[in-house]
Amino acid sequence: MALRTSVADVVPVVTSASSSVTATSSPRWAGFATDTVQTKNSLGCAMLETSTMMSRARQASRHDAMTNAADENNSTGPSLSDARLQGLPRSFFSGLFSVLLLVSAGAVASPSMVQVSQVVAEQPRVVAYVAVRDEAGQAVEGIEPARMQATVGATVTSVSALTPFPNTSEGVAYLFAVDVSRSIVGERFEQMKTALRDWIQALKPEDQAGLITFGSSVQTQAALTADRDMLKTAVDALAPTDQQTQLHAALMRGLDLSQQRAEGLPVRRALVLLSDGLNDDPGGVSADEVLARMGEGSVPIYAIGFSAVLDRAQREAGLTALGRFARQSGGLLIDAGSGDPAAALHSARERIRVVYRAELDCSECTWDGNRYRVQVTLTGDGLTLSDGMDARLFPAPAAARPEPPSAETVPEAIEAESESAGSATDAPRDESPVAEGTAPDAAEPTEPADSVANWQRWWLPATGAGVALLLLLVLILVLRKRRRRASEAAQEAPASLEDAVPQTDQTAPETIRQPAPAPEDSPATARPTSVGQPPQPTQIVHLTGMSKLNRGQDYALALPPDAVLGRRPDCTLSLPQDDLVSGRHARLTLEGRRVLVADLGSTNQTFLNGVAVHAPHPLSDGDVLRIGQSEFRVRLTADSLV
Repeated sequence: MALRTSVADVVPVVTSASSSVTATSSPRWAGFATDTVQTKNSLGCAMLETSTMMSRARQASRHDAMTNAADENNSTGPSLSDARLQGLPRSFFSGLFSVLLLVSAGAVASPSMVQVSQVVAEQPRVVAYVAVRDEAGQAVEGIEPARMQATVGATVTSVSALTPFPNTSEGVAYLFAVDVSRSIVGERFEQMKTALRDWIQALKPEDQAGLITFGSSVQTQAALTADRDMLKTAVDALAPTDQQTQLHAALMRGLDLSQQRAEGLPVRRALVLLSDGLNDDPGGVSADEVLARMGEGSVPIYAIGFSAVLDRAQREAGLTALGRFARQSGGLLIDAGSGDPAAALHSARERIRVVYRAELDCSECTWDGNRYRVQVTLTGDGLTLSDGMDARLFPAPAAARPEPPSAETVPEAIEAESESAGSATDAPRDESPVAEGTAPDAAEPTEPADSVANWQRWWLPATGAGVALLLLLVLILVLRKRRRRASEAAQEAPASLEDAVPQTDQTAPETIRQPAPAPEDSPATARPTSVGQPPQPTQIVHLTGMSKLNRGQDYALALPPDAVLGRRPDCTLSLPQDDLVSGRHARLTLEGRRVLVADLGSTNQTFLNGVAVHAPHPLSDGDVLRIGQSEFRVRLTADSLV
């Protein structure tokens, strides 16, 4: 009789045990508990299994009871089955059935969502960071590469490697964008700062982080760095003091900074936005401009909604805006509400890190700088889940080429050739201009291998300089001859204008026969005003400052010669106050009637209308040029040299 009572008592214990696990705050079991509550089919299966086991237990109990009754007539000691069961406490059965219940619920969990959060394209491979989660929002592990396929545009690619991100050696570059307007004040703001400090303290050795603030203006408080102390000091200095909220401008700045490329920076990126989602910047950057910028290839935005706004409609409008930016970028919106900010930031960090790193073989893709859709599809178990993101496929940068000689360097090249007396390698090495970003060392004459290498490196510019020199000499001879003939013709010309007209007509055919394109196209013969050529028109490029560092300032740059933008004092436009600008950052060049902008291998890249410049690109009137934190509106006007 006691045995039947102990077995029957197991049923209420299992129910209470399940309830206690569901309500627990333990991180280890919280995910299983959520699965148990939300996955009804799994719970039903588990309860069916439990019911079956309980029925069998009752049958065994009745059988043992009958056996024990029979044994009591023949023996005074306890039966084997009674001893075996009575030796186990009821908590054993409770724990056993709870584990069976939870394992049953977790075992049938299957993927219900695939999200591509970031795409990085570097020829010949494309890397996609993909989240796979179940109905409860929990990460699904154990996905095999064979279950995942991908396309890049119209090209079908294979997934050459699929690795859980925590198992890689990669870090994450986190950029925190914090709203310092008065919409988040008091204890709430201090809680947010504490949560940020905890995140920074938990950074892994391969991680980096940066911090920008936005209110009445957008400020970079800390560039991407692994220095935790510097980051925590920047967080400690935060205070909600501003009256306005330049949310959209902050997103544009954050997207630019998050796409920096430099040696040592992690490839995996995340923009963590802490705000109420309300933009208060009349005439500033619009939401559509931010969304268009995201379409050019973005980093995921993990928006955490903090709001002290009492108006419900206004609060919901802010969260809606944050959600739109987050979804478009491949990120996530977390409504912190009135809850603990630390929990919201912990959830965002988990979402950033718990993804798969899918490496796609894109050797057959078209790498032409155009935008293509990267679509990732997960199949299996009767399901097909898919998500994608646009990315530009820029070709791998070509080897740096030496610049052609300019008009100023040709006389020096002539003098160098005359002094070299047949030294084929020294003259080009000493006098030829070197491509930006290179600094070749002079080869020792005692090392023939280095001399051969230098000759192979410089034979093309040396040949070009020789050809340019020859063309210049021929042009000078032709011009002298024509000037002499014009002088002789002027002495014989009649004094009256009517008599002079035929003379002009007679010389016109010779002017037409002159190879006019040569002086314009050849850099060595640009603007030969010293020999009587008409002056070449000058293109005036006006750069009007749009950022806080130079707002309203107008810089007029005359081309040619080329204009170099950077921090160095010898640059045409020197920007020493912008610490994100490289020494020699970008160059403006006049090519025919077009003005081209080119990046000079800068650390933080050059952006034209929000798109990184990877090759010389023509400027148009009204374009927006950004280098570092400095942003300019481009205006083009034609002028002439006197």
